[in-house]
Amino acid sequence: MLGVYKLTLKETISKKIFLTFFVLSTLFIVLIMLALNVKVGGVDSKILLDFFGQSIDANNKGENSFDPKEILGYVQTGIAIAVFFISIFFSLFATAGIFPNFLKKGSIDLIISKPISREMIFIQRFLGALTIVGINIFYIVLLSWIVLSVKFEIWNFNFLFSGLIIFVFFSTLFSLLAFVSVITRNTVISLLIVYFTIFILSPILAGVQKLTILDDTPYKTIIKTLHFILPKISETVVMIKEVVMSENYSAAPLISSSIIGVIAVLASIGIFKRIDF
Repeated sequence: MLGVYKLTLKETISKKIFLTFFVLSTLFIVLIMLALNVKVGGVDSKILLDFFGQSIDANNKGENSFDPKEILGYVQTGIAIAVFFISIFFSLFATAGIFPNFLKKGSIDLIISKPISREMIFIQRFLGALTIVGINIFYIVLLSWIVLSVKFEIWNFNFLFSGLIIFVFFSTLFSLLAFVSVITRNTVISLLIVYFTIFILSPILAGVQKLTILDDTPYKTIIKTLHFILPKISETVVMIKEVVMSENYSAAPLISSSIIGVIAVLASIGIFKRIDF
């Protein structure tokens, strides 16, 4: 019943791309551990820094002391954002061939000949890729959180939510990647289109729509519409920062991006059902 799902897991593992990502994630954590053991100005970096003789220490409650929770928040924010971009970039690269390779003659013929609907074939393939990516994302986030919490002796549980945000945002991007892949059946073209959309077009639209010079012009409406229907990477990064720092945040960008992802999946299934293999 879950044959396509299991096949996808085996296929992604056999390619060793995700194993490489796992190894790189572990090296990233090791680098964090080494960085936090570096001494700055003679002060162990568990305290992090010594500002004008005032050590950042959880036990230091002096008037001029720095709040260790705030410092930890900044460190965790930087790591969460780094994990966000690293995970998105490499995970998209690793999953780019999931559907194009699957749709090739010879690969798909055996699958569609079995008594399973095309909807289930697509969904199982989709969920199989998300499972592997999710394991990698939560692995690096969880291990980073443990290392930083032990070093600072402060357990900021909000950091763990960054992993959920990263995973949900990736799911949206993978939905778009699947949609383009089903149409083009080309790994390189699909990946380039998604990379361009997310890392170039979306941030540009986010910045341009704030320009007051475009107010009361039809261009502003077009730009806002395009920005609305695209995954919002800039706003998601801000959301991660606000969540980790325990600030007020809006989940609207992530929700709107997720809605687009759901639409992309439904459209992909519709196209997949109509392909004549």
